[in-house]
Formats: sequence, C-alpha cells, structure tokens
Amino acid sequence: MADTEIAALREELARSQDEVARLRDLLIAKDLEMGKVRGRLEQLEQRTNRLLGAAVRLRRFGPAFARIRAALRPGRNRA
Repeated sequence: MADTEIAALREELARSQDEVARLRDLLIAKDLEMGKVRGRLEQLEQRTNRLLGAAVRLRRFGPAFARIRAALRPGRNRA
C-alpha cells in the first residue's frame, strides 16, 4: 500500500470516529430528554388517577352531591 493510500485511510478512520462520537453524544442527549419526558408522563398519570378516584368517590354521593355543588356555585342567591 502506498503512503497516500494509508494517509487517506487514516483520514477516513478519523472522520468515522468523529461521526461515531457525535452520534453517541446525540444519543446520550436524546436518552436524557426521554427520561425527563417519562418522568413527566408518570406525574401526569398519577395526577389523573387521583382525580379519577376523587370523581368516582364524589359520584357515589349521587343527587346529594349535585345539590351541594349547585348551592356552592358562584353568583347563586343565598338568602
């Protein structure tokens, strides 16, 4: 192999290594971002489950709850 071929191969290898490093860094950043999104999703799921549980408990009160809710509405005459 000629010296020029070896130099060209070394340059190509260096470019490939740089590209691998760039892609690795990009993957690490995306993985971090995905972890944050998963954490936020878990928070939202927990909040939704709490609200749904509260709604189920309130519905058990049935008509009594509807009357209480109507009485507490703003702008209602409270004579």
